Parts: sequence; structure tokens; C-alpha cells
Amino acid sequence: MVRSRAEYMRAFLELLEQKEFEEISVQEIIRKSTYSRAGFYRQFSDKYEFARSIVQEEAENYARTWIKCLPVVPREDPKEYLYQVSLVVLTHIDEKRALYKAILSSKIPGASLDEFCNLAIEKFRSLPFLSLRESAKNLDMEFYFYCMTHQFIRYICYWESTGFSKTPREMAEQIAALYVWLEPGKVLELA
Repeated sequence: MVRSRAEYMRAFLELLEQKEFEEISVQEIIRKSTYSRAGFYRQFSDKYEFARSIVQEEAENYARTWIKCLPVVPREDPKEYLYQVSLVVLTHIDEKRALYKAILSSKIPGASLDEFCNLAIEKFRSLPFLSLRESAKNLDMEFYFYCMTHQFIRYICYWESTGFSKTPREMAEQIAALYVWLEPGKVLELA
């Protein structure tokens, strides 16, 4: 089922690059894939459920990617830490570029940028998470999940708006550089 699901998704995303969601039929998805009608309907009742499940699954994958890399990346150097975590997440996104293009452009009903972020936040809440350091005990985790998700999605929006012209490594370098550049006076001189 995993391969058929991936094949239906590949076919769907290719069709979505050519036409609007409402114009795509289940029959077209099936025809463009290498799997059967029965296989599709065994998993999904219609294209809406199919699209919803793709987005929900990716929101969970997105959250898991973040959570998985947080404890294994060395934390001594904040800039390097941000670079390494960003690289892992951006590599994941690059591997699913067509899906993220569809999500970022809101071409899938029920999958606007805010809706995707909200799904990702729900997944963050439900996944086992590291315990907070003593110095971060006052941090509101809802605030943390919200900011981490929405802020990083904005980086991805920029990346998509440039046609994914930078590699994941180059984007991770830019994100990490923000950490240093955000210090007052590092980038701009005020007149």
C-alpha cells in the first residue's frame, strides 16, 4: 500500500501542476498512476479524502523530521546548530518539492499555508518531545511550536518563490546567518 499511495500522490501532484484541483478526477489520478481503481478506493473514498490524507501525513513527517534531528545535532554553537537542523528539514522538503509547491500555493483544498502549519503544530503536540532545559522552563510550548512552524514555513515560502534556486545547504547557510545578523547593527548601518 505504501508504494501505491506514493504512486497515486506522484500522479496527483503532476496533474496539479497542469490544472486546478477541481478539474482533476480520481480516474485521471488512477490512469496516470500504475495502480488500480480498486486499490485507490480501498484506501480513500474520494479525491478530497486522498488530498487531506497526503497533507496530514506530510504535516506529521515535517514535525517528525524536526523532532528527530533536535537531540542529535551538537548544540555548542547556536549558529551551527541552526544550520544543521535547517539542513535536515530543508533536505526533507527538497525531496518532496512538488508537494510543498502545492501546499504553499494552496492548490489543495484544506491545505492552505496556515492550515498546514496548524496540522504541523498538532503533530508537534502529539509527538514525544525532549524535556526543556532548566533555563527554558518558562517557555510556553504552544508559543514555541507556533513560532518554530510559522517562521520556518516563511523561509520555505521564500525558497519556493525563488524557484528553489538555492540548494538546501545554501538555504540552511542563509537561515543560520540570520542568527548572527540579527544582532543590532550587524547587517545595516542606520543613517
